[in-house]
Formats: sequence, C-alpha cells, structure tokens
Amino acid sequence: MKRQASVLIASALLLSAPAFAQTTETLPTTPPAVDAPATPTPVVPDATLGAGTVIAPEGYTAVPDFSTVTAEQVQGIALNGPAGESIGQVADVELGADGAASGLIADVGGFLGFGEHRVKLGFDQVRVFSNADGDMVAVSDLTKDQLKAMPEYVSPET
Repeated sequence: MKRQASVLIASALLLSAPAFAQTTETLPTTPPAVDAPATPTPVVPDATLGAGTVIAPEGYTAVPDFSTVTAEQVQGIALNGPAGESIGQVADVELGADGAASGLIADVGGFLGFGEHRVKLGFDQVRVFSNADGDMVAVSDLTKDQLKAMPEYVSPET
C-alpha cells in the first residue's frame, strides 16, 4: 500500500510540473556586421626565442627595457606558456657581472613549494609584460615539460 501511495504521489508531481515548450529559432545566414575584437600583437624580439613568437596577453604590453623594473616587482609573478597556461612562477632575477639583469630564475612544477624545478631563463626565452595597473606577467614559448627538461639552476657562489 505504501508503494502504491509513493507511485501515485510521484505521478501527481510529474503531471503537475510545468511543461516547457520547445521553440525553434532561425539563425541568420550572415552574422551582423560588428567590429572584430583586436587580436593580440605578437612580440617577436629575435629569431632565437624558442619557436619564435610570444604573444602579449590582452591588456598587457612588453616591458621594453628590463632596467625599468626592480627584482621585487617580478619576484612571484606568473610564468605563462605559449597557450597562456600557467607553467610556473618567477622566483628571482639573475644579475650579470656588470650588475645588469641577465635572466629570470623560475620555479616550474611542484606543489606548495615541494618538487619544484628551478631553471634560468635568458631574455631570449622569456618576455615580461605589464598592464596599466602595473601588474606583470612573464611569458615563454617553452612548455612546462620543456622547462622541466632543462638543467636545474644552481646559484653561482659569491
């Protein structure tokens, strides 16, 4: 008897539910004329940058001269790969004998600081971009797997 009551209640609920009619819509054969969104401008600093082209993230422009930023500004910024995916984080800036920045040190992989692979990226392998708010991001055309295959960075002894 309880089972029959349950079936009757379920049937009543289904029958009392609102019915949604399906509507069909004819789509126009040609899309309306609209301004196309601006495509990111590729930045090709030189022919040696990995596969060749690094595209600036939307709203960002390339930092043309690395001497205009400090190490503190780039430490901890995201390192993105060729498809815009996060592949690591900038840990530090390496300085050359002349005191000028010679490359970025990046942590790749790992989780919560464990298992990270630290590599040095020359400025022919990575570009830094900033937006109007001063936010920065580093972009490389190397993949996470390519970075993990690079030799581990060892800090020079001072």
